[in-house]
Amino acid sequence: IVFELNSREIIEDKNVMKFIRECHSMGVRFAFDYFGGGANTIKAAKALKLDFVKVNAFHFPITDKEKLKELIIIAQTAKEVGIPLIAERVEDQQFIALCKKIGIELVQGFGIAKPSASPTYKPAA
Repeated sequence: IVFELNSREIIEDKNVMKFIRECHSMGVRFAFDYFGGGANTIKAAKALKLDFVKVNAFHFPITDKEKLKELIIIAQTAKEVGIPLIAERVEDQQFIALCKKIGIELVQGFGIAKPSASPTYKPAA
C-alpha cells in the first residue's frame, strides 16, 4: 500500500511523522507529491524517509525547455539520494520515452493503460 502526501500535510500536522513511522513498520509506503522546490524538495523527501516522490507530467510539458530542465534536475537528484520518482498523468509514448531517458522508471497514466472495470468486481449491495 502506498499513500500520497503533499507538503502541506507534513508541515501542518505534527503527528504525521509519527504516523509515517508506525505505518512503515507495517509495510505501508508513502509517496510525496512534488509541487516545486527543485533538488531541495527531493532531498527533504529523502530526509523525511518518504519512499517515493511523484511528479505530475502535466507540469512538465515536453515543449517547455525550462520545465524539462527542472524535471531532469529532479530526476538526477532523486537518483543521487536514492529515492524513486513516479511520473503520474503520463498520457503518451513521447513522455514515457523521456522518462526512460532521464531515469524515471515508474510511470502511471493513460499512456500506459486506460482504466477498465474488473469483470469479477461486484459492488457490495
